[in-house]
Amino acid sequence: MGLCLNLSKTVAFDPAGLTPLDLGIQVTNKPVKYLGTFLGTDKSVEQLNFEMIKEKMQVKADHWQNRVITLQARILVIKVLIFSCCTHVLNTMYISSRHLDQIQHFLNDFLWRGKNKIQAAFCY
Repeated sequence: MGLCLNLSKTVAFDPAGLTPLDLGIQVTNKPVKYLGTFLGTDKSVEQLNFEMIKEKMQVKADHWQNRVITLQARILVIKVLIFSCCTHVLNTMYISSRHLDQIQHFLNDFLWRGKNKIQAAFCY
């Protein structure tokens, strides 16, 4: 039969609120998730993307948080596992400096196990 469009999963994004031809698909002007990122015209898109990143990072960090591993191993976990879940969104979407500061604080807490021994910038 070949490739065909799954109409039950397809959403047309219409930011201007124009009514397109009736194609049998859902039409919305709300944020739409495409390739793992929320797209839209309102300010809530940044918050949705940030919450998604934060949740994914938390899941990865929770798996490794209570393990007895060296500082080098924690750095490796951050670079390989935690950054990998958010690289696409951070490269393609705008994330405010306030949200980036929250991400950096989260990574510092993971690296130093929540002990703020060192007041220094995070090393990438």
